[in-house]
Amino acid sequence: MTAKIEPVDAGAASAAQASRWAFSALVGGNLALSLTALVVRFADDVGPMAVGVWRLTLALPVLLLLMRRETGGRLPSARALWIAVGAGVFFGLDLAAWHLGILQTKVANATLFGNSASLLLVIWGIMLSRALPRGWQALAILLAFVGSALLMGQSYEASSAYLVGDLLSLLAGALYTGYVLMMQRVRDEIGPWSALAISSAAAFRSCSPPRSR
Repeated sequence: MTAKIEPVDAGAASAAQASRWAFSALVGGNLALSLTALVVRFADDVGPMAVGVWRLTLALPVLLLLMRRETGGRLPSARALWIAVGAGVFFGLDLAAWHLGILQTKVANATLFGNSASLLLVIWGIMLSRALPRGWQALAILLAFVGSALLMGQSYEASSAYLVGDLLSLLAGALYTGYVLMMQRVRDEIGPWSALAISSAAAFRSCSPPRSR
């Protein structure tokens, strides 16, 4: 008597593989992000906002090619286009504020406050749900705020310029929160590469340094 061989669910296998790739991309992205402040410090002779422009310039051609492959040349709807452009404005301002902050505070502080979007998104979710956090969640949020306040206090004691850098980095985290929220709105209408390409192109103007007259 032979055992019955069950067919492999191709859809489930594909979803599992996509999940592994997504997790790997998440880990890789966070590792790269953790090094950003240090790299910006090394490129301080170019100027903080110019570094942001170069980051976009190097990434945009690749994103446009991937967008072309994803859409086949079809343009998104006007609504999706404007939401992605709005997200790009937030992203460009985020880069400008963070890069300015990096040069005025400690690398560790700039990295922490510049990536405060994870905490701010939790607070945004609490506001939407209109339910106060409880238990471990409330304790984690409280400790995050206490730790941030202690770091800012140490920065002010060391130098008032450090505090300005901390506040700029925190502003960058708030701007990145707006970027993430707008990208969430558009992701159901267009693919991820299209959203990234359009928002990155729109980020150029808000990240570009002002022209001297």
